[in-house]
Amino acid sequence: MTQVMMEIRDSIARSEEVRAFCLDRFGREPTVMAGYNARRPPGNDELPTIVVAPDRSDFDGAGRGEHKIDLMWAVLNDGGEERYGNKITFPGFLQVDELGELVLSSLEAVGNEYRITYTGYDLFSSDQSPAFVGEMELTVTEW
Repeated sequence: MTQVMMEIRDSIARSEEVRAFCLDRFGREPTVMAGYNARRPPGNDELPTIVVAPDRSDFDGAGRGEHKIDLMWAVLNDGGEERYGNKITFPGFLQVDELGELVLSSLEAVGNEYRITYTGYDLFSSDQSPAFVGEMELTVTEW
């Protein structure tokens, strides 16, 4: 599982689209982590951050693995809300969603050796406000 997690982390870190988005919107490259310390999650000053965290692995009779990996990402947007009459938009939600789509696109490079599917694409504002967070579970199947 470690090899799979590191390849996913490296693929995201190499993505020029992810890098350019983060530089343009947040003025810094994203931090891309393999695992994390639950006692010390990334602080607001470390965002945007993308975390690739192992969950579990199962193996078939031929030794091919199916790995569950949690993928989480967070951005900081303290710009509040945008109001247009009776319509309100929180730009942080839009930014965290756009980053999530770019992260998913960056996984295509890993797909040569693995089949990657995902479930549970979720976005939410964090208790660590004004952070906005996305998460999904990846299923990585060895060919």
